[in-house]
Amino acid sequence: MTEPTTAGALRNDQDRTSRERTGSTAAPHSSPGRGGSWVVNPLSGRRRAPEIFAWDVRAEDAGWAGVTSDRNVAMQHVHRVLRDIGPGGWATVRHVALDPLGRVRYITLGTVAEAWLDDRTGAVVWRDGSLGRGKINRA
Repeated sequence: MTEPTTAGALRNDQDRTSRERTGSTAAPHSSPGRGGSWVVNPLSGRRRAPEIFAWDVRAEDAGWAGVTSDRNVAMQHVHRVLRDIGPGGWATVRHVALDPLGRVRYITLGTVAEAWLDDRTGAVVWRDGSLGRGKINRA
């Protein structure tokens, strides 16, 4: 009895064959279902969900937010927005995941960093978000 071949398995076989032919070590992407993708580690072959970072900046009467797969890009957005809005802004960069029940929201896995604009110096002050304490970096 032969096992049925799924489109995902076929695509992974094609990716593997393509990598062998070209010598590429890039991780292939395959779809786990509706609306998402998995990152496959080329060394272990294990699938994992891509990392997602959400950033939020709040001021007295306004707010800015975004989502990216790059932690540094999220921190750059926060830094730029805090500089532009002036005193009174506060920001958070969070490591998040898609809601496993399919609801339209993110589940917070942890706070990466918090930032604010120092009223006295005008500098953006960063605090490591791990357990709410850490090194303070002035930018």
